[in-house]
Amino acid sequence: MRVLLGCSLGGAGHLLPLTAAAAALERLGHTAIMVVPPTLRDRAAATGLRVTIGADPAPGVVDAVWERVRGGPAESVSGLIDR
Repeated sequence: MRVLLGCSLGGAGHLLPLTAAAAALERLGHTAIMVVPPTLRDRAAATGLRVTIGADPAPGVVDAVWERVRGGPAESVSGLIDR
């Protein structure tokens, strides 16, 4: 099976769980490809896993998500970010 794993933001905290999942899939005989933003290019490449460089999310999109997180109760923002 081929699996595409995406990381939309450029922090190590976003990349590390993705890397673990990709490595596990590869050990099971699957093809895992990680799509990461340019800010994670070098760090992702250093894992030795398959990597494709995507685009950074538009600042307006990221700002809108953070606005929803700050403004809503926990149950309404669950899944927008990892807490």
